[in-house]
Amino acid sequence: MLLLCVAAATQLESVPSTDLLAGSRSEIAKATSDLTDQFGQDPIAISLEADLSSTLAPGALTSLLSMEGRLNQLKGVKAVYGPGTFINQTVVQTERIVKQQLGAVGRQADAAEAAAVKAAQARGDSPAQVAAAKKAAFDATVGTKGKELQELLVRFGSVGLPGLANANFVKTLVFGAGIEPKQRFKWLFPDAEHALILVRPDPGVSGPDMLALGKQIRRVVTQTKLGDAKVEIAGLPLLAAGLERETRAEILRLAPIAGVAMLLLLLLVLRRRRGRLAALALALGSLGLTLGLSLPLGLGLTVSTVAALPVILGLGLDFAVQLQARYWLERADGLAPDVAARAAREGLQPTLLLAAGAMAAGFLVLMVGPVPLIDRLGAVLAIGVLSAVAVALLVGPALLVALDRGPVKPLALPGGDRLVRFSPAPIVIAVVVGLAVAGLVVSDRVDLQSDISQLAPSNLEQLKDTQAFQREIGTSGQISVAVRATNVTDPAVLTWLGEVARKAQSVDKRLSAGPNLADLVTGGDPTAQINRSGTQAMMKLLPPYFLDAVVSKDRRTAELTYGVPFVSVDEQGRIARRIDDLLKNPPAGVSASVAGLVAESANSTRQLDRSRPWLLLLAAGVVGAILFAFWRDWRRVALVLAPALLAAGLSSLVLALSGVTLSPLAAALEPLVLAIGLEFGMLLDMSFRQARAAGRSPAEARAIATRDIGGAVGLSAATVAVGFAVLGASRLPLLAQLGWLVAAELVVCLVVAVLIVPMVSERMAPKVRAEGSPSAGRTRPGARPSKQEVPT
Repeated sequence: MLLLCVAAATQLESVPSTDLLAGSRSEIAKATSDLTDQFGQDPIAISLEADLSSTLAPGALTSLLSMEGRLNQLKGVKAVYGPGTFINQTVVQTERIVKQQLGAVGRQADAAEAAAVKAAQARGDSPAQVAAAKKAAFDATVGTKGKELQELLVRFGSVGLPGLANANFVKTLVFGAGIEPKQRFKWLFPDAEHALILVRPDPGVSGPDMLALGKQIRRVVTQTKLGDAKVEIAGLPLLAAGLERETRAEILRLAPIAGVAMLLLLLLVLRRRRGRLAALALALGSLGLTLGLSLPLGLGLTVSTVAALPVILGLGLDFAVQLQARYWLERADGLAPDVAARAAREGLQPTLLLAAGAMAAGFLVLMVGPVPLIDRLGAVLAIGVLSAVAVALLVGPALLVALDRGPVKPLALPGGDRLVRFSPAPIVIAVVVGLAVAGLVVSDRVDLQSDISQLAPSNLEQLKDTQAFQREIGTSGQISVAVRATNVTDPAVLTWLGEVARKAQSVDKRLSAGPNLADLVTGGDPTAQINRSGTQAMMKLLPPYFLDAVVSKDRRTAELTYGVPFVSVDEQGRIARRIDDLLKNPPAGVSASVAGLVAESANSTRQLDRSRPWLLLLAAGVVGAILFAFWRDWRRVALVLAPALLAAGLSSLVLALSGVTLSPLAAALEPLVLAIGLEFGMLLDMSFRQARAAGRSPAEARAIATRDIGGAVGLSAATVAVGFAVLGASRLPLLAQLGWLVAAELVVCLVVAVLIVPMVSERMAPKVRAEGSPSAGRTRPGARPSKQEVPT
């Protein structure tokens, strides 16, 4: 069965982890989707560390140009932007404009160039010598007529006639009159010792194909002679793909660990009891059914799926243990196997169905959150709990009968007699409740973070590459600005774009501006007036290859990009919000929004941070409303919810005081514990009421609930807690944090439930109407007349 579960998991399609950190309903998400469709995914960057004078030497430029051409031909690559392509495209486009202006002389220059190149190649000249011969032929043919274009060439940022072998042209193009690269070319030349090559993958490339693309890129770079340049290759697409691979591998790691952990738990707690592994078989069936349903529902294989699977195994074991414990009680009372199985199902079915429905509703509350990572977790858990109760009630009785080899000693809670006598002073209860309320109040002070690197194991190769690249270049991702208009090349739009670009630089001096259409049109001169004729002239001069990097072919969408400084995720979010504030008053007919993963995840996490305390209250409200609809008793609803709410409040207080930073997945901590923990209170409340219905006194009913059902509840809580604790063994920090936190909080919830629910039920008993049950007409095994008959 376990192998079938794993096989089902491997059939689920992976969902990029980057998609899970950003909500799909926001304006930022829509803008990001538009830019990805138009310009490709965030780039895979190749950093070359060497003095730019050597990187831009004629021979090195020729090698770079060849390498960039091969990169551009790789499957899955939308575009490549690098020094060789940049300078070569500038040369080609400028030569084309020059020859158009020269007319017949230009055609003569073409013929002279072709002849010079042919002769140089016949002599066996080097590429640099061939380029020099070509330029000499052009100069000799054109003569002084080429000077007529000097003003346009100077405006574009070059000196002399263009050519890869023209050192003055290359130097002036990249550096201008200074020793540092021009500000508007920082996206290709961050400083005088670094050059970047940006490979933008196609929108549809993800998972294994992205990792394969990364290997091909590295192979091409390795095969290119780059002198003494130090090379770094990294990018968010590669990190996300590496994390997807780790996610799938984590299922293969955690599934056996979870299975063994549950097996050891059953062997330890149910020692010397026959049929003790029936519950594990039912739990595995629940897991298989959940995975089978996830496939047609399109939930995919995500970090959330991995987080949910051990928990679903625990929940499946929880329901199965409750059924088996009740079955053993019925068999100890002398019933035949088939009658005991039917009585166990009838006695538990109303409570388990109601508990499962309320738990599923509590899990589904997570789907109102702004982060898909949480949505998926809620959806998978909701399917899992419904699968668990269905398997337990439909398959469980028949399996228990088939494995029955005679009566088995029922479960009992160790130290039950002492717990029955436990009665804390009112002041102690008041202090605990006060601390829990304080924790709920300050829960919004627990910080969240959305750094994708926190999802990945520290030894992941792609993570190490990304961190090394970030330290080398000083940037950690990019923020984009999506601008949409009927025609983004309209002078009014370009003027506004230029103003936004200049103001964005004042947001943080460490921002590294990417290509900007307004900057390209003005040649980087902030004082230049943008008019229609000048714009058209520059648009003709600019290489189409680079126009495609900043403006869509239909001229309706433009992109501005900014390299984000290597700072904390919180600070990146503040930078994104400040840039977004600059976009509030665009010209008529223009819409603009920040975009990209940094902006998306910061926005989603900020919304999740604001909504996190309300998720718990919403879950409590939804679950409470469902229970009230069946019970019509608010006191009873409050009683079964109290353990989970107290545990949530106390844990929130500890987290707030300790300064722990939660991952987005751990933001679901309190609603998860509420949804799972309410079952503990419901089962104890059910036991107390059924004992009262059988004629037992409040004190006897408390003892029965604490000793008999408390043991089963304790084992149920242990199975779910172990399921979460298994996540603590994950190599993914996000999963490990969630696992340990929920496991610890469930233990607190169990202790509070066992101590509080029977005690408060006893005190409320005079005001509580005894309820009938399917077994009320006979003596219940839990309502035996003497203490000696109660198992210990």
